[in-house]
Amino acid sequence: HVPSDDDNDTDELLKTADWLILTMLEMDMAKGIWNYFRLQDIQTNPWDAMACVTAYLSKEWNDPKRGRPTNMEDFKSYIDKDLVHSWNSDNLEQHIQVTAVLDPLTEFTQRVIPVLLILRDQLHLPLTLILAPSSSSEPETTSTSTKRGIPLTSHYRFVLDQEDGFFDHLPTNHILTLRLDVPEQWDVQQTFSIQDTDNLECDVHHCGDDDSNDTPYHTSIEYG
Repeated sequence: HVPSDDDNDTDELLKTADWLILTMLEMDMAKGIWNYFRLQDIQTNPWDAMACVTAYLSKEWNDPKRGRPTNMEDFKSYIDKDLVHSWNSDNLEQHIQVTAVLDPLTEFTQRVIPVLLILRDQLHLPLTLILAPSSSSEPETTSTSTKRGIPLTSHYRFVLDQEDGFFDHLPTNHILTLRLDVPEQWDVQQTFSIQDTDNLECDVHHCGDDDSNDTPYHTSIEYG
């Protein structure tokens, strides 16, 4: 919040000059970090470096066992892993280059992946994807058992540009509900369904998760 001249209580608010000072300090800090990384022979461009740093710090600071990172070699070992993927690198002359840092076990990642696919496959923009898994996906040990904390409770498929959408390897121990996630202004209604879309229960044979590749059962739904 930048106060206006009409604000009376200015003691607890940042003034415009304060924001300028803070911005200048952050810019100097960012330049210093980038120069330090460049001296460490990290061959990358500024936006990819920023993405790597963001992913690394997010992972390290969310891990209570390790604390804040202090070793440059830890950073190098992190970005050398198979967590960085690039496409359309031959189009680096494009004015727009996209770098995304995503936690693969989040609802937001499922929603944004179709947009990234459009940028990569249809617009052919240079795309760099950096996976930054959070510590919540690591095993959680309790007094009685060890469980894996996977925070995914929804599964998405993007079907705007294609006729069919398929779900693979759905959980078999839950009752599922199928619905469309569309803008509120759209009038999209279900016109035909073989099964009750509010109470879908998969098992091994229904979902095709057994050793065979055959799926003997499926649910067909039409929307209009």
